[in-house]
Amino acid sequence: MISLDNLAEIDPMFRRSDVWRKFNVGQFFTADILGEIRSALTKPGSLRNLLLELLNGTSAAADLIPDLSGLMKDPSADGQTRRLALESLLSVPAYDLSTDFADLLAENSLTALETASKGLMERSAAAEAGSARSGRGVALFHL
Repeated sequence: MISLDNLAEIDPMFRRSDVWRKFNVGQFFTADILGEIRSALTKPGSLRNLLLELLNGTSAAADLIPDLSGLMKDPSADGQTRRLALESLLSVPAYDLSTDFADLLAENSLTALETASKGLMERSAAAEAGSARSGRGVALFHL
């Protein structure tokens, strides 16, 4: 993690040749490096977005819900970063979109509204798929 952080500081565009690739990191995100991950998520740039991509669907994303939520709602973060944070959050079954959804609506910027809309569409699609399998309707959340 430290080497990646150093590389990102030396060459902020270190991912330019592989930004389109997807990686499988398996159990890379262990409890002992969560502090380093949190620290890297506070620094704008390619490393932060790479980590957000890698966190999607991992158990570590559940441990980082407050950090990911804050990043998704950060008006100073770029749109791609905010969307990647949302995707990581939505990959956590226990994540509750309702509070963040209300905060994004209150922000009322184009990026916040697009992020809220994407979150609602993703949760809605997942709820519809779940209700189709179970034969019951599902409430997304209460505002």
